[in-house]
Amino acid sequence: LLESVRLFAVAQLGKRGYEACVRRAHLRHCIDFTARVDAEVRGERQQLWVGRVLREMANLQAAFEHALTHADLADDAITLCSNLCWYFRIQGDYRRANQWMDLALRKSDTQDLHRARVLIANGMAHHHRHASSAASLLQEGIALATQLGDDALAAFGQGMLAFEHAMHGDFDGSECCVRAALAIAQAHGSGWLRSLALLSRGVACAMRGQHREAEAWMSEAAELTSAPGSDTFHHGYVLINRALQRFLLGDTRGAASDWLRMLELSIGLQNRRGIAGTLEGAAYLVMGQGDADCAARLLAAAARVRDLTGSPLFPQWYVAHAQAEARSMEVLGDAFKTVQSRGTAARLEDVVEQTRTLLRDFVV
Repeated sequence: LLESVRLFAVAQLGKRGYEACVRRAHLRHCIDFTARVDAEVRGERQQLWVGRVLREMANLQAAFEHALTHADLADDAITLCSNLCWYFRIQGDYRRANQWMDLALRKSDTQDLHRARVLIANGMAHHHRHASSAASLLQEGIALATQLGDDALAAFGQGMLAFEHAMHGDFDGSECCVRAALAIAQAHGSGWLRSLALLSRGVACAMRGQHREAEAWMSEAAELTSAPGSDTFHHGYVLINRALQRFLLGDTRGAASDWLRMLELSIGLQNRRGIAGTLEGAAYLVMGQGDADCAARLLAAAARVRDLTGSPLFPQWYVAHAQAEARSMEVLGDAFKTVQSRGTAARLEDVVEQTRTLLRDFVV
C-alpha cells in the first residue's frame, strides 16, 4: 500500500477498536505462511518460496515487531524466526537474520525446538558475519536439540560448528564435529547432512593448504546434492567452495564451471553474497590471463556487495584474493584506484552479465 493509505487504514482500525485483534490475526497468518516456507524452501521449489518471502517481508517485519512488543507473544516471535531459519541461510541476508533472532532470543526463554532451531540458525548467521558469538550459540543450540531428541537438527549444528572451528584453526575440534554429524547422517540416511559434514571437512583441508584433499571431499559433497529436487542453495554453496580449490589446483575450466553454476543459482535466489563470491572467482581467473583492469573492477564490485550485505570473505579465500589484488595493483600502478572506483560505481546487473560471459568463455 501507499504509506498514506496504510496509515489511514491503521487509524480507522484503531478508531473502531479492531487493531489489536487484526494485528494478532495478521501475526497468526504470518506464522502459518512461514510454516509453509519451512516445509518447502529446501525442496524443488526453493526459488519460488524465496521469492514469496521477499515479497512478504514488510508483512513479516510488521508481524515480528508486533510480537516483540507483547510479552504474551514472545514465543510467536521465536516461532516466526524458527520457521524462517532455512530461508535465512539460503537468501543470505545474515544481518537481518541476526537482528531478528537476537531480539527474539532475548524476549523468550521457552526451552523448545523452536528455540533450538533459532539458536543454531543465529549461530550460523553470526558465523557468516565472523562474529565471536557464533560458537557459543551453536553449542547451546546443539545441546538443546540433543536434549529434546532432534538429532538431525543437532547434526546440522555440528556441521556449522565444524566450519566455525576450522575458520579459527581448531582442526581437531572441526573434525570431531564432522564425525558427530556423519554418524547422525548415516543413522538417518541423509545425503544432505552428509554433504554438509563433508563440505566442512573439505574447508578444514583447504585451510591447511591440502587443496587436492579438499577438492575430493567437496566433490563427494556436491554429488550428494546434485539430484533434481535437492537443496539447490546448498549444492551451489558446495560448488563455490570447490571452485576455489580447483582454481588453486590449476583447473581453470572446472573452477569456472562451478562458479558459473553458483552465479546462476545466486541470481535466482537473489543471494548477493553468492554473487559476490562468483565475481571474485572471475577476477582470479581473468587476472591469471593478465587482465588487471577487469580483475580490479570485479574485485571492487564484489567488495561493495560484501560491504552492503555485511558478508566478509572467509579465510580460505584470503590467499587467492590477496594475490589477485596485489598483481592487479602491480600492473595498473597509479591507475588502480581509478579502475577500482569504476567497479564500485558500476550497476550490479551489468557486472553480473559481464561475469556470466567471462565464465562461459572459460568453460567453452
